[in-house]
Amino acid sequence: MALWIVHTYCLDAAAITPRLAIVSPTKRCGKTTVLKLLGALACKPLAAASLTPAVLYRVVEAHSPTILVDEADTFLAEQDELRGVLNAGHDRHSAVVPRCVGDEVEPKVFHVFGAVAIAAIGKLPDTLMDRSIVIEMKRKAPGEKLQKVRRRQREALAALPRKCARWAADNMKALAEREPELPDELDDRAADNWEPLLAIADQAGGTWLERARATALLLSGGRADSAETGDSGVQILADVRTVFVNKGIERSTTKALLESLAELKGRPWAEWNRGRPLRARQLGNLLGRFGNQAGHDPRRRCDAERLRAERPRGRVRALPPRVPPHPPQPRNCSTTSSNSIRHTCPPARATRTVETVSISLMWRMLRHETLGASPDATTRFRFDPER
Repeated sequence: MALWIVHTYCLDAAAITPRLAIVSPTKRCGKTTVLKLLGALACKPLAAASLTPAVLYRVVEAHSPTILVDEADTFLAEQDELRGVLNAGHDRHSAVVPRCVGDEVEPKVFHVFGAVAIAAIGKLPDTLMDRSIVIEMKRKAPGEKLQKVRRRQREALAALPRKCARWAADNMKALAEREPELPDELDDRAADNWEPLLAIADQAGGTWLERARATALLLSGGRADSAETGDSGVQILADVRTVFVNKGIERSTTKALLESLAELKGRPWAEWNRGRPLRARQLGNLLGRFGNQAGHDPRRRCDAERLRAERPRGRVRALPPRVPPHPPQPRNCSTTSSNSIRHTCPPARATRTVETVSISLMWRMLRHETLGASPDATTRFRFDPER
């Protein structure tokens, strides 16, 4: 935290400003105390128990403070726009928010590059955690004794901010040109987060360099291979690999895979669907982000096609299995009704047995024949499959 505090005075020399995420599993773990210490030492601190996007980008544009957000778990998860502004302020090159302001609706660009510390119970959103140096707090054990930070002790730190400001002014140019050596164990985003802090440690000299690198590896080392990054997609990929390795298989049905994921201890899949196990559609959505889709086993394709061919399609109405043949009629015969309407008989070949007659076709034929003759006439007709 000492390096991050000095970093708040050296923002002009940095292209990245990592967020400081102060998280704990429950309350009374010291998060607010840490924010009070940061408020006594950081550059132009501004405490906020609630925040909106409009306030954030206007305050950062006007005053460039160090934002100290407390109780973020009560409002941050529901504000997508606020998370977007906080993410944008991490990198100087993308830290701009265009808006239309005033009665004339004039476009204006707000610069949101600035230092931010966020305290919350639980984890922050994935994208924000990825841009943060995470400090995990825990509650003091019953028999554990720690030094308490009182108001007068915080007031005794008043000389430190002036010393930090003087050191930053003397070393600003050197910090802007310095490119510290980054540990290979850090992934790309973690290396970006630690670069300005390691540059300060290099410039300070002494034991700061060794201590800073050890802290970077402790807090962010190996993060790229961890399934605990907070990204549900990374977690599901790691757990699917665990299932396949433990069972020694290369493929699995969706049902069997879902059952195996739900049996993993300490994983969220048994209660992923509002207290119920993960569903097939949800599994597909998580894996689809990485281009993985459920496939079909070629060994079962023949059986599946056979079942589809044998299965009737749609709603089938029961009909007699066989329609009896019509009595033979001479060619060119005719039947005359009382209205002298002539009905020509169909060709002789139409007298063959009709296996299946559509209900709609039967209705049209009956309707046509009955409407064409008078009600008291006796009309003979036959079904013509060609019609």
